[in-house]
Amino acid sequence: MAGDNHPELIIKKVKKGGHGGHHGGAWKVAYADFVTAMMAFFLLLWLLNATTEEQKMGISNYFDPSAISRSSRSGSGGVLGGTSVTVPGALKSASSPPMISTPAQTRPQAERTEANEPDSDDPENIESKFGSQELESGSRYSEIGSGPEKGRGSSDKEADGDLSNRGQGQEPNVGQGPETESGSGKSRQAQLNAQQLEQAMAERERQQFEIAEEQLRTAIESDPSLSGLNENIVVEQTPEGLRIQIVDQEERAMFPLGGSNMYDYTQQLMEKVSQVIGRLPNKITITGHTDALPYRAGNGYTNWELSADRANASRRALVNAGLPEDRIGWVIGKADKDPFVPEDPRSAQNRRISIVLLRDQVYRERTNTAAAEAPARPQQAQAPAPR
Repeated sequence: MAGDNHPELIIKKVKKGGHGGHHGGAWKVAYADFVTAMMAFFLLLWLLNATTEEQKMGISNYFDPSAISRSSRSGSGGVLGGTSVTVPGALKSASSPPMISTPAQTRPQAERTEANEPDSDDPENIESKFGSQELESGSRYSEIGSGPEKGRGSSDKEADGDLSNRGQGQEPNVGQGPETESGSGKSRQAQLNAQQLEQAMAERERQQFEIAEEQLRTAIESDPSLSGLNENIVVEQTPEGLRIQIVDQEERAMFPLGGSNMYDYTQQLMEKVSQVIGRLPNKITITGHTDALPYRAGNGYTNWELSADRANASRRALVNAGLPEDRIGWVIGKADKDPFVPEDPRSAQNRRISIVLLRDQVYRERTNTAAAEAPARPQQAQAPAPR
């Protein structure tokens, strides 16, 4: 047949070997192991950085079999710092110890009468040795364990506390140590609070004095009858307080020469001053001053009397204008001893009335000084007792 003459087809399959590892997945396993090891390494570094020296020692003891017998740490609690029962004081507790009821054993009356010789194990003999006190039904369970626990001694009393002394307040170191330090700390805090209070009061007084000064100037300027008297009034804050000085000028005096009866405009000026200073609670001192011209009125009347009379006339004017009289603490006459113009003792400005609203602290200091310098009141002699 013609179809039988075709050549036979042969298919040859060639398998190449030796390169299968390169195209396989064995390398992935090795890489995964490497990444896992690196991750474990960095985790170990982080743990070493995050743990304390005590925790590292506990981890080391946990994995050290030879240290179990000589370690005072328990194996399961080594990482968290737990202690074993062999550590002195491990059996101590902050709470009260457990109570065990131990009812006293009683013997029949016949057996007690038949016993002739004392028996050391007999509860009755124990009772005779230690008195007629009954065994406490709530005896303390203090002798737990052995070894170091038997030698607790006074340290256990300090840890557990003596119940008999607690009720009487006889605990050791009561009122000492931190209590004393806290007391001194409270005293220092009280001093700081007092200083802060004084500073706040001083700042408040300063602000009130500024307001009073502005009010006084406004009241004088708004009154047409007092126009031109701005130069006759000097207001300033001093360490003593707010000082208001009513000063004579060459062309206008507040009092007649050598007299203590003030002019009408001086009276009106005093009314304005009384209205302003009456709003403040501070104590007031009034001082009269004169110049150095000698006073020739005779009868021993000098600048001392004149300055004191003018100060009292100013006091009466302020009180009549509405100022409470108990606000006035001192009325003083200084003659020419405190001039307003020291370089010219005969200047008209040296004749003035000085009204000072005292700071609260200054007033307290003056009051205390006056009380300390006051002579002691003589004691009256007691009459002899009748015989």
